[in-house]
Amino acid sequence: MEKSSLKPQFSTRVRGIPLRLVLILPFVLEVVGAVGLTGYLSFRNGQTAVHSFATQLTSQVGDRIQERLHTYLETPQLINNLNLDAVESGTLYLKDFNQIQRHFWGQKRFLESVTAIYYANEQREFISVAKLEKGLTYLSIMKQADSGLRRNYTLDAQGKIKQSINQIPNYDPRLRPWYQAAKQTGKPTWSPIFQYPFDSRVAVSLASPLYEPVGKFKGVLVSELPLEEISRFLQRLDISPSGQAFLMERSGNLVATSTLETPFRLKPNKQKGFRLSATSSQNFLTQATAAYLKSEFGDLKAIAQPKSLSFVENHQRNFVQVVPYKDKAGLDWLIVVVVPEADFIADINRSNHVTIQLMIAALATSLALGLITTYWITKPISQLSQASRDLALDRLENPVDDNSPIVELEILAYTFNQMTAYLQESFEEVKDALQESEERFAKIFRASPDPISLRSFPEGKYLEVNDSFVNLLEYSREEIIGQTLDHLGTWVASPEEQQQAMQTLNDSGRLQGLEIEWVTGSGKQIFLLASCELVELEGRRCLLSVGKDITDRKHLEVALQKSEAKLNQVLDTATIAICSYDLYPDGQIEYDYFSLNNERVFGYSPEELLADTRLWFSRVHPDDRHKALGGIPPAEAGTVTTEYRFYHKNGSLRWIADQVMFRQDPIKNCWVVTAAALDISDRKQIEDDLRQQEASLREAQQVARIGSWELAVMTNKVSMSEELFRLFGLAPHQSSPSLEQLEQMIHPDDRDRFRQVFQTAIAQGTSYKIDLRFLHADGSIRHTENRGKPIFNEIGQVVRMVGTSLDITARKKIEARFEQLSATIPGNIYTVVQSLDGRVWFEYMSAAIEEIHELSATDILQDASLLLRCIHPEDEAAYQAAVAHSAETLTLFKHEWRIITPSGKLKWLQGNSRPERRANGDIAWYSIVTEVSERKQVEVALKAQQLYLRQVIDAVPSAIFVKDQEGRYLMVNQAFADIYGTTIADILGKQDTDFNPAGAQVEDFLAIDQEVMQTRQPQVISPKAISTPQGKLRWHQVNLRPLIDADNQVQGIIGSAIDITDIVRLETILANANGSTDMVNKVRNQISPH
Repeated sequence: MEKSSLKPQFSTRVRGIPLRLVLILPFVLEVVGAVGLTGYLSFRNGQTAVHSFATQLTSQVGDRIQERLHTYLETPQLINNLNLDAVESGTLYLKDFNQIQRHFWGQKRFLESVTAIYYANEQREFISVAKLEKGLTYLSIMKQADSGLRRNYTLDAQGKIKQSINQIPNYDPRLRPWYQAAKQTGKPTWSPIFQYPFDSRVAVSLASPLYEPVGKFKGVLVSELPLEEISRFLQRLDISPSGQAFLMERSGNLVATSTLETPFRLKPNKQKGFRLSATSSQNFLTQATAAYLKSEFGDLKAIAQPKSLSFVENHQRNFVQVVPYKDKAGLDWLIVVVVPEADFIADINRSNHVTIQLMIAALATSLALGLITTYWITKPISQLSQASRDLALDRLENPVDDNSPIVELEILAYTFNQMTAYLQESFEEVKDALQESEERFAKIFRASPDPISLRSFPEGKYLEVNDSFVNLLEYSREEIIGQTLDHLGTWVASPEEQQQAMQTLNDSGRLQGLEIEWVTGSGKQIFLLASCELVELEGRRCLLSVGKDITDRKHLEVALQKSEAKLNQVLDTATIAICSYDLYPDGQIEYDYFSLNNERVFGYSPEELLADTRLWFSRVHPDDRHKALGGIPPAEAGTVTTEYRFYHKNGSLRWIADQVMFRQDPIKNCWVVTAAALDISDRKQIEDDLRQQEASLREAQQVARIGSWELAVMTNKVSMSEELFRLFGLAPHQSSPSLEQLEQMIHPDDRDRFRQVFQTAIAQGTSYKIDLRFLHADGSIRHTENRGKPIFNEIGQVVRMVGTSLDITARKKIEARFEQLSATIPGNIYTVVQSLDGRVWFEYMSAAIEEIHELSATDILQDASLLLRCIHPEDEAAYQAAVAHSAETLTLFKHEWRIITPSGKLKWLQGNSRPERRANGDIAWYSIVTEVSERKQVEVALKAQQLYLRQVIDAVPSAIFVKDQEGRYLMVNQAFADIYGTTIADILGKQDTDFNPAGAQVEDFLAIDQEVMQTRQPQVISPKAISTPQGKLRWHQVNLRPLIDADNQVQGIIGSAIDITDIVRLETILANANGSTDMVNKVRNQISPH
């Protein structure tokens, strides 16, 4: 090449971007980008941290409020259930208002959280014991005879009336909302929230309906609960500096709030008030939050699940947690916790300001340093650039200044000067080298082991061949030189193939990788891999061809094709889809093979997959394409196993397990990939079902507050569920504690008992159940019910223990409070459970059992048979039958039986139990048993007395009868039944209209009965003629008196009727005989009764 050839290239070069700009611009962009990205990430991290913390805080506060509401609202339900059981068992007589007063007063002493306990019935009767203000206890009472006049008293420390306060006329409890709600629903029901008179405080009542044994509505028992305690609890919550919590109904009215605002507002007359809506609150945050919830959900009833939300008000973000709260008695509230973002973000804003200032300072410093550094670099480079232009124009007399402060540039300038000095010498050396190269090529041409030929073009005559070419074709050099391929007949190819090869040479000047089949001079078939190129030699176009003998490789390829055919048959019969392809560094794929099973696994035939190289990868699920490895060059050779989702041709989503092997091909510079795919959709479905079951189990354990555990007996390794970690106050993601560490968490007084039970279970291979106290991580004591079961190996050895732990702390607290209440109730209270397999045990037993059965509660809880063995042998069959009937029908168990105590005493007991079937099929009876021995003795004496009185009354010749207020006969003697020619049984419970056909006479009887009951004065009725069933008239004289009970209340009438038919006849005879009325009167006075 001549020097002058460089000049036109240089002169036509297009100018580019200045070096100074190239150096400064990327530097500035990198600094600005790094600083900006750092600031943005800092801001986003702060926002994320605030949102996460606020969500956790509001969720925890919501949980605490839920737990507090559940505990607080549980008390009225407990009181009503106790009172219902007392009524059904007969220990609370609702007609005895003095007993009700004592009973309610006793309950109110122990339960300060309730404001009032009261009872009302269909007879417009009402009684209430309340403690409203100034520590005073009030009694309100109204009986049926009071005609709507409600009297209010204060009670002293012993629960007795101290003084009268006032009277409320025209009071009817049946019109109250709590009464009507319980009557309509037929179950325990919360009343609407109401306001106390002359006060802004509010309360709510739980009313439980009472029914007669025949199912007729009788009245309600009510417990009243103030709501200001909930507000005080909310105010004590430590949420955040500006955070709030409030409760509201689905209507939007406030129930309680952590602010000082009251949910009820008094009107100007200060007697009646109105409910405060949350959207009308004077507190801005409460008002804004309620308004947001209404706009977000439209109707607050649409909130069915806990929600974590946020909204912006006055350019400030607020985080909200809203949790629905419901119970079986109809309560439906919303718990709302709201926390302003500003409570957390102040420190983050200050940090952001400091970060921005540092970013600006760093940016300014970087720009200044960049300008200085650029100047140092570009100055010597500009000098080199000018020198390069001079060199291109053959001006080599100006050397470059090689005195630069940058070492690399100094070396570059020095080297450039040396290059200029040696450039002239290089041109001469190139000429010499070219001549030597031609000589060397001639030697290589002769000595090359590959056949090389030189032919004229386009004539195709051989001009020169090397020895390898002569030996391969088995012709002499003389036979080849000057001949063409057609003359030699060596190329086995069709005219079309030969013409195509010549056309390619004409178009591109070369031909690469052409496989040629030749026949040698001896007739032998050989294969060559030829490369041809058109060259000019001494102004003449020639074709230079180099070949390589690939005959052996061709024979191997034929054998390989046969082997591949057999392999394809094997692969096509397998259930695995096989494919192979070449993967190039730029991500391009060249598929080589797809087995027929690809259509079974993926839905696409091999032809479809080969026709579109991106088809397979496009059907991989977008979220799994990074796992499918399609088009992604690996880091190193090896085998990779992966799982991904694939959209089958039929549209279904399949799970595929793929084993991919990568092998480097250095010749092609690509990865040779072989993949074996298996459809694992069925296995994945099973795994998903298993995960869902495990998630459901975790959720169920969390809801039931029950944790599970497993112990490997040989290694003492313990595994625990997440809920069990929470039960002990441990972090769920830490490693499980050892058995020794768990024993240290057990209360010291329970450890020996646990060790004995646990070791016995392992040694004997038995299950166990035990209640233990645990030391919680926060220092509190938790009560748990623990069950364990051994797991055996194939030879019967215990290899594992599995079990559960149930948090019964809340139940223990209730039991403790229940113990206090049960101490005031006569009789023994207990809970007995019967499993599906017939096992019976007691879950709870009050201390009163020792007085009745002379057995300790602890012994009975451990062995239920101790109590059952006390039943009198003659009563055992009836007792078991009553239990079986109650278990089968789930009806009230009410039965009387005898027991024989360990000391030999015979006692009569009366039991009342309410059965309940649990989720696992067990039946639990909640029971109260009282001793009725004295009553039984009285009943025996009373029956004897009644028999005696019946004999005496039936012996009296006069008719004797007793009626109630409605005129129904409660008692008659035989003489009365004889008047109407019927039996005593046919008269009892009926009225005169049922068997006396004389309607006018019956009306007279009823009018006289009412007069006697109203005046409370006895009357003697003038003789009345009564027609017998035989049609005869019998004259009777009737005496009536009012029936008055122990409370001085009229309950009916008592009467006697004397048959004076004979006297009336005698009077008639005497009057007819002499008409003397004096004689008649004299006879009457002598023989008529008084």
